Amino acid sequence: KDMTFFDPFPLAFVCHERLPSPSEEKGTEKVMSLVDPSVLLLEQHSFDDSQPSIESRATFITVDTTVDSGFSERAAFDCKWAESVFAISRITEYLKKGEEFINVLYTYRSCSKALPSSSAENHELLIQALEPEIEKLRMFMQFQRETVELFVNWARLFVQDKKIDIIPEAVLGCLAKVLDLLSLLDSLKNMKASFNNDFALFKRALQHSKNRIPDDLNMSNNELQNFLASQNSIFFLLKSELRKLAGYDDFLLLIINLCASQIETSTFVLPQEKFCLLRVLTFGLQLIDDASGEPNIFKNKKIHIQRYATLIKLYPVVPLYGDMQISLEANISRSKNFVEKTWGGLSDNERTDREYQIIHHLPQIRQEHSEYIAKFTTMTNNVKINLKRKSPADLPSNICTFGTNMVLEGLKLLSNWSARVLQQSAWKYARPNTDPSLEQLVEYERVVKHNYRPEELFALAEVIGLMKGLGKQMAKEDTLLSMIIRRTVYEEVQTFARTSLDEFIAAAQKKKRPVADELYQLKYIIADQDDGLGIKKKGAEDEAATKFVAPSLTQHELLRTALYHFFGPRLSGKKAYSDKDLSKQALQEIETLYTRSFYYPHLLDYSGAIRKMTDLADLWYREFYLDLTKRLQFEIDLSLPWILVDKILETRNVGLIEYILYPLDIYNDAANRALNSLHQKYLYEEIEAEVNLSIDQLTFKLSDVVYNHYKLQVSTMMLDPGFRLQAENVIVPAKSITCIGNHFHVILNQRHFHLLGRSVDLNLLISQRINNLIRANIDNAISRFQAQPLSNIAEFEMQLNAIKLTHSLLSQHLQLDPFNTIFAEVNESASLVSYHSRVIFHVLSELLLDVFPNYSYNQYTQRYIRSPSSLADEYKRAAMPKSPFNFLYGNKNLTLSFKGITDLQNGFIGQPHFKAIARIIGVSNMPLLIEEILSHLDNKIQTSLIPYYNVLKEAMPPSSKLPRFDYRTKGTIGLFQAKLLDIMKYSPLQSEVFQQYREFGNAVSFFYHLDKAVGSLEGTSKVMAAPILGVRPTRLNIAEIEAQEKPVRLNKVLEDFANSDQLKPKSVADVVKGNAHIAARFYGRDSRFSVLKVALERLNQIVWKYAGDWAYAFPEEGAVIPIDNTSEFYRMWSVFQFIFCFIAAESSQAGSDPFSLFGDGFFWAGATIIHCLQQRDRFLSFDFTQHIINVSQVFEDPELDRSSAAFLANARRVSNLVALVFRLLEVNLPPAYPQINLLMPPTDDTALQTFKIITSLRDSNLADSGIASPTSSSSSRAPIGAPASPAMMCVGPIDPLAWEPDFGEKHLPLAAPSPPVATQVSAPESPSFAPPSPLAGFVPDHLPPPPPLEDFSGLSFSQTFAFAPPPPE
Repeated sequence: KDMTFFDPFPLAFVCHERLPSPSEEKGTEKVMSLVDPSVLLLEQHSFDDSQPSIESRATFITVDTTVDSGFSERAAFDCKWAESVFAISRITEYLKKGEEFINVLYTYRSCSKALPSSSAENHELLIQALEPEIEKLRMFMQFQRETVELFVNWARLFVQDKKIDIIPEAVLGCLAKVLDLLSLLDSLKNMKASFNNDFALFKRALQHSKNRIPDDLNMSNNELQNFLASQNSIFFLLKSELRKLAGYDDFLLLIINLCASQIETSTFVLPQEKFCLLRVLTFGLQLIDDASGEPNIFKNKKIHIQRYATLIKLYPVVPLYGDMQISLEANISRSKNFVEKTWGGLSDNERTDREYQIIHHLPQIRQEHSEYIAKFTTMTNNVKINLKRKSPADLPSNICTFGTNMVLEGLKLLSNWSARVLQQSAWKYARPNTDPSLEQLVEYERVVKHNYRPEELFALAEVIGLMKGLGKQMAKEDTLLSMIIRRTVYEEVQTFARTSLDEFIAAAQKKKRPVADELYQLKYIIADQDDGLGIKKKGAEDEAATKFVAPSLTQHELLRTALYHFFGPRLSGKKAYSDKDLSKQALQEIETLYTRSFYYPHLLDYSGAIRKMTDLADLWYREFYLDLTKRLQFEIDLSLPWILVDKILETRNVGLIEYILYPLDIYNDAANRALNSLHQKYLYEEIEAEVNLSIDQLTFKLSDVVYNHYKLQVSTMMLDPGFRLQAENVIVPAKSITCIGNHFHVILNQRHFHLLGRSVDLNLLISQRINNLIRANIDNAISRFQAQPLSNIAEFEMQLNAIKLTHSLLSQHLQLDPFNTIFAEVNESASLVSYHSRVIFHVLSELLLDVFPNYSYNQYTQRYIRSPSSLADEYKRAAMPKSPFNFLYGNKNLTLSFKGITDLQNGFIGQPHFKAIARIIGVSNMPLLIEEILSHLDNKIQTSLIPYYNVLKEAMPPSSKLPRFDYRTKGTIGLFQAKLLDIMKYSPLQSEVFQQYREFGNAVSFFYHLDKAVGSLEGTSKVMAAPILGVRPTRLNIAEIEAQEKPVRLNKVLEDFANSDQLKPKSVADVVKGNAHIAARFYGRDSRFSVLKVALERLNQIVWKYAGDWAYAFPEEGAVIPIDNTSEFYRMWSVFQFIFCFIAAESSQAGSDPFSLFGDGFFWAGATIIHCLQQRDRFLSFDFTQHIINVSQVFEDPELDRSSAAFLANARRVSNLVALVFRLLEVNLPPAYPQINLLMPPTDDTALQTFKIITSLRDSNLADSGIASPTSSSSSRAPIGAPASPAMMCVGPIDPLAWEPDFGEKHLPLAAPSPPVATQVSAPESPSFAPPSPLAGFVPDHLPPPPPLEDFSGLSFSQTFAFAPPPPE
C-alpha cells in the first residue's frame, strides 16, 4: 500500500529526449527513493514454483513495445527519400485493409443454409437478412479494383513515366505483398462457393420483391454476379491492365528477382514472409506469361526460368491461408506455354515428400534445439552475472552484440521449424489419402485423421513441443534481452553514423563530390547528436553508448531506403556513383548495415516476433473444408490438436508424455486469431467448446493411462522375480512383462496449465478421476469376489494389494482420498446403519452355504477340499462382471502371469486363505463373523441335530455295553454291526445326519484355523512394533548390550522431546508417550486375542442350552453311571463313529467313502460336542471303535479279512484324529471338573432313611414347580427323547428303583423328525413321531456347566454320589 507505480522508461520519439526541469528531477528522486527498496524486495522474491514447464508461455496481457505511427512523422525529416516512405505508408494501408477482406472471405459461411427458401411471404425478410453480407461482397469487389489500379499505377510509373531510375527495395517488397494479397483474394473467391449461394438466394428474393429495383443497384448486382461467377477474375483483371503497358514484364521481373534473391539468401524471418515470396514468384511468372506466346516465360532470355524452377521444385506446395494450400508447380505446369524440358522436369514426389515430412528432419531439429538451448542459457546466465556486478549501461558491448546475435539465431530456428510444420500440413492437404476403403469418409478426414502415420504424428508433436518450449524460454527473458537488443541496435546505428558516415562525408567534401549532401542527409536521419563532421565532444561517445533507445519505424525505413540508394544501382548493373564518390569499402559497409538492418524490426519486437513464429493456428482452422463438405463443424476426433494428444496418450514412448500439453496450445493460437485478427465471436465459441471437450477427454483418457501405467508398475513389483523370469521365457514376451518407466509425474504436477485464459488444475482433475477409478476398481474386485468361491479370496486379496499399492504410488503426486476410506465406502461398511460389509457378507455366505456344507476338511493337510458329490443345495452366486485389464494387473500378459499364481490356491481352502480372511476382515470385524457362525450353529443344533438325535436314540439297542475280548476283532465288529443294523439302514443317516455334523465340525475347525491366522498376523505386528516400543529379548543380558551399544529408542526420544523447553505446552509429547505405553501393554504376552477360545466359550454356552437332550441318562440298577443302556450323546456318537468306519471299510469306489464325502470335520463336530458336554472320559472309556482297537491290540489276528482290516485301519485313523481334537479343545476350553468325593459304604440303614426323606422333600419341591417327580408312576414319566428338566439335569444319576426308564418295545420304531423351517433335513420316512419342544427357561446361556445340587435343595447330594470322571493327569 506504500508503493507508488510509475513508468521508469519515458517514451522517446525519434531518439530526441526532452531534458527534465529541476523540480521534476527532485520529484523523481523522491519517488525513486520510496520505490527502490520495494523493487529490490520484489527482485529477491522468486515467483516460480516447482511445476515442470511443459507448456508454452501463457500471455495474460499483451504489451506491444513497437509504436506503429503509420509514418506520420516522416515530415520531420527533410530528405530526398521521404517520398518513398510516403509510398510505403500508402501501400501499407491497402495491405491492412486487404487483410480485413481476407479474414472476411475466409470466415464467411453461407447464410442460405439457415434461411428459408424464397417464397412470397418472406422475400423482404430474406433481402433484409442478406443485404449486409452482399454489401461486404460489393466492398470486396470495389477494393480489388482499387488495389489492381494501385499496382498498375506503380508499373506505369516505372515503365512509361520514367520518373524514377530505380525503385527502392522496400517499395518493391510492399508491391510484392500487394501481388500476394491479390493472389490470396482471388484464391479465396475461387475456393468458397458460399458467396455464390448467398448471392443467388438474394437475387431471387430481389427479383420477386414488390419494390422496384434501382438501375444502378441492378447494374451493381450484375457486375457482382459476373465477378463471383468468374474463376480467377482478379488475376485476369490485373493481367489485362498490365498488358496495356509496354514493358510491364520488366517491372514484374524486378519483383520476381527480388523474391528469388530473398529466398536464396534466406532474407526473411517469419514463415509467412517465406511463403509470400514463393507465392509471388509463381504469381508474377503467371502474369508475365501469355497464351499468345509473347511474352513466353520459357523462351524469354531475360527470364532465368531455371533459377525459378529450382526454387519452385524445392517448395512445390505452400500454405495459402488456414487449411488452404496452393500448388505452385501445378499452376506453372497448366500454362499453355509450359515446356517440361525447359522447366527441367517436374519435381520428384518421393524426394519432395521426404523434404516435406518432419520425421526426416527430426534428428537435425533435436540437435539444433539442444545446442541452441545450451548456448542461450549460457548467454543469459553470463548477462545476469554481469548485471549483478555492473549497471546495464556498463555492460561490455561485445556481450550485448553476442546476445543480440544469439536472439536472432533463435528467431531463425523458430521460423524454420514453424515453416516446416506448416509446409507439412499444406503437403498433407494437397496429398489426401486415396485408400479405396476411405471413400465413404469426408474429405477432411482423409487429409487429416487418416493422412498421418503414427510416427509422423509423434514427430509433429515433438517438434511442436520443442518449438513452443524454446519460444517460452526465449520469451521468459524478454525484459533482459529487449534492453540488450535496443542498446545493440542503437550502438550499431550510431557507430555507423559517428564513425563510418563521418569518414564518407569528409572524403566526399574533400573531393567536392555532390554525394556529400546525400550522406549528410542520411546522418541527419539517424544520428543522435550532431557534433559536426569528425568532431566529437568529450564524453559524447560514452554517453551515446549508454542509451537503450532504438530508431523508430520511420527512421528505419528511411535508413534502409537511403542505404539502398547508394549501393542498389550496382546490383542491377547501373553505376549511380563512381569510386571517387564512394569507395568499395564504403559501399561494402553500407551494404552490411543494410543487410543487418533488415532484422531490426523483428529484434525490437522481440515478444511479438516469437508469438508470430510459434503461432500454429492454421493447424486447427478448417473453414475451407467446412464449406466444401457443407458441414457446420467437424468432430473432435478430426481435430489435429486432439489427434496429437490422443496419439501421445496411446503410445508407450517414455519421452512423449512431456509434449502432451504443447499441442493444446494450438487452441490458444486459434482463439487469439479468432478474437484479434478475424474478429469472429462464433469461431472463438467453437474453439472454446472444443477446448472444454478436449479437457474432459484429456482428463478421462490421461487418468486411465496413468492409472494403467501405475497398475503395471505395481504388478511388476508384486510379481516374483524368479517367476517373472520364467514367464518372460515361457509364457509371454519379455517386453510385455516388464513395466517401462514413464514421465507421468511431470504431467501430474501441472497445477496451473493455461488454456484460453483459464488456469486448469490438471492435478485436481486427475485426482478426482483417479479417485473414481480406484472406487470402480475396488467395486469390480469385490464384485468378482462375490461371483467366485471362497477359495478365490487369495486372488481377491492380491487384487486389493495391487490397488492399495497403486493408490500409494499415485498419492505421491495426487491428492487422493485415504485408501481405507475409499474401501470402507465401496465395501458399504462406512454407514452408521450398515451392520456388515459386502466382503464379510460374502465370506459368511460362502462359509455357511458352500464351504461348511460342501467341503471336506483334512486335518493332516489342514485344507478344505470340495467333496466329490454335493449333499447340499447349490449355492448360486452373482454373475462375473467384465473386468478391463487396468482393473486387474495392467495388461493381458501380466494378468495371465498372476492367474498362474492364483490358480495354484483356487482348488482348496487352507492357511493362505485364512490369513487372507483375517487381513481383509480385520480383528475389529472378527466378533461379527464369529457371532454369525455361532448363531448358525445354534440354529443347526436346534433344528437339525437334536431332532435327528431324538429319533435315532430310540433305535439304540437295548444293551450297548462293550463285549468281552473273547469275541476277538472280527467278532466284535460283527456284534456291533448286528446291534446297529437298524440305525445303519436309516436312509437319511449320511445325506442328512452326517451332513449336518460335517457342517458343524467344519465350522469349529474353521475357528481353529482362523485363530492360527490371526495369531500369525499379531505375531508379525508385534515383531514389527518391538523396536519402536523398545522391547528386547528377555533372555539376553540387557546391561551388557547397552554397554556395547546404545540404540535410540522411542521412549527415550519422547522423554527428551517432552523435557525440551522448545515445546510448550507438552501435551503432544505426553499423549504420544502414553499411547506408546498403551501399545506396549497391548502387545503384552497374555493379551493376545484368541478366536478359538472366544468361539469355544460361546459354543459351550450354546451346547449347554441343549444339554438336557444330550447329556444325561439314568444308570441301570446297581450302577453309578449308565453303561449298558444309555442314550447320552457320547454313546450315540460312538455309534456314528462305528458306522462311519464301517461304511468307509465297505466302500469299494475311491471318492465315495465317508472320508472323502465328509472329511475330518465330521469328527470335529462330535469331539467338540462331547467336550462341551463333559463326556470325554465316558466316550474314551466306552467307545466302540476304541474297544475294537483294544481287542486288536490284545489279540492280534494276522488273517483278518479285507473288510475287517480296513475297518481297523479306519478306526485307528479316527482314534488318532479324535485324540488330537480333544487335546486342542482341552487347551483352548479347559473342562470344569467338580470336586471328587469318596463313597464310603454305610455302617447301618440310617443313610437309606435319610435318602428317602430327602427324596420326599425333593419330590414335593418339584411338584410345587410343576415338574413330574422321578419317583412318580410310569404313566407320568416323560417320554424318551423329551428334554430333561432342570432338576433332572442338576441332580445327576437317580436311584434306579425310583426311576426306571421305559425304552419301549425291542423293535425300532424309527421315524424321521419333522424338518424345521430353513434347514436342510430331508423329509421324514414316517411322521408318527414328532420331538417335543424344549422347556421354556431351560439353562440360561450364562450358566456354567451343571451346577452342584446344593444350589437347588441345600442338601449335599454331591457328597453321597460322585459321577464325574477323574481329573486329568
